[in-house]
Amino acid sequence: MASLVAAPAPGAGADTIQVTCPPDDLQAEIDAADPGDVLEITGNCMPSAGTSFVVDKDLTLRGTPAATLTGNNERVLEIAGGSVEVEHLTITGGNSSDIGGGILNGGALTLTGSSVSDNNATSFGGGIYNDGGTLVVTTSTVNGNDGSFGGGILNVDGAVTLVDTVVSGNDATQDGGGIHNERGSARWAAR
Repeated sequence: MASLVAAPAPGAGADTIQVTCPPDDLQAEIDAADPGDVLEITGNCMPSAGTSFVVDKDLTLRGTPAATLTGNNERVLEIAGGSVEVEHLTITGGNSSDIGGGILNGGALTLTGSSVSDNNATSFGGGIYNDGGTLVVTTSTVNGNDGSFGGGILNVDGAVTLVDTVVSGNDATQDGGGIHNERGSARWAAR
């Protein structure tokens, strides 16, 4: 069972909740968390077969060393709304029959110090599919992902900002092995 830790909160009234996978159920902890809470993750978390971890509120998912979110015959993580921060996590092993093998973002996602690797989408966005959302990726890597368009990242009608981030070793059978930007904005920056 997850434990509640008294810690300085990033937002007013926010709690830091320890989640150890296994045995804890990360999706149950996401669902039970209040907006603004921090879930501090240890271990390798995997959703139930054929499902994804779905976040639809303001939340921080913070990994401890070697913390991993691994797919289970579906995409790994879906941001369905809210402002979500993913810190120091590896997102891997996602396999989507359509879009966003690693991450499908329809909200505001900030990815920091993380790795999105070895994910697959048969259509678009093997690593990350940004679907009209805001995506900021800082000091992270996006590598070893594949899809037909946007092997690493596919951006449609959204905004993507990459800062000190490596996008390499991704593959697309059609277009945009690393990044495919369609009807959105994308910018790269180094500090």
